[in-house]
Amino acid sequence: MSLGQMEPFVMFMLHQNYIVSVFHLRSDYERRMKTLLEKLKARLAWLKKGSRDVFGSILENNIYILIDTSQSMQHHLSFVKEKLRLLIQDQLHTKERVNLVAFNSAITPWRDRLTKINDTTTYSQLQPWIDGLNAEGSTNTLAALRFALADPTTEAIYLLTDGRPDQVIFYY
Repeated sequence: MSLGQMEPFVMFMLHQNYIVSVFHLRSDYERRMKTLLEKLKARLAWLKKGSRDVFGSILENNIYILIDTSQSMQHHLSFVKEKLRLLIQDQLHTKERVNLVAFNSAITPWRDRLTKINDTTTYSQLQPWIDGLNAEGSTNTLAALRFALADPTTEAIYLLTDGRPDQVIFYY
């Protein structure tokens, strides 16, 4: 590269009036930026893959997943079931305890409380329960939230719903 093709030096003023010249070729900068952008794109693709595009990366170990199975979810339920299957395969096997609760006019928990996760049995136990979910009734979100929050070991609740509750709440 001839002197006429070189880019100008970048000058930085440091403490005590010292000046430092830094020279990087544009091509070196572009190469490093492309490498970093490719890493970022790969990370974003990973975050959008499998269950992470809906649930993100689940960090907590004791989690409830509340699933709206009201009539309004009829057109969304197959998508939800598929993402739940992916969640089990991708992330739940690394968690300590989990419970799934379907809710419409009433709640239908998979188990009575958070249940220890076991690699060999969790998928085979959860799969039939997920397959049996049907859309019917109204949306009683409060009952599902109360159920999950009644467990003092709950660290996180993931709420899968298409809208706001539509059941009347009676206070006594």
